[in-house]
Amino acid sequence: MPKVPIAALSADLMPLWHALHHRLGSGRAVASVKVAMSGTEQRTALADLFGMAALPGAEYTVNCARLDAVLVELTGLTGRDVVERMVGPIEDRAA
Repeated sequence: MPKVPIAALSADLMPLWHALHHRLGSGRAVASVKVAMSGTEQRTALADLFGMAALPGAEYTVNCARLDAVLVELTGLTGRDVVERMVGPIEDRAA
């Protein structure tokens, strides 16, 4: 399956990328991230990314291993890679 460029990922996923960027900057291992998705478009984008049959709630906990698996299959990049490209470098705030 050809890889999708990250620019083709929905802009409605930006709350996910920002939440993950914040958590990854904590300097601790991150297994999941809670994300607030305001609006149907953002919730639809999240459902589409994970292949959900129904829309998630306005607040949803994303399993990072599952996110990585989906993103690697789609783009060839991990969640961390996508976040750094979409939001910017991840700085360790704990350092």
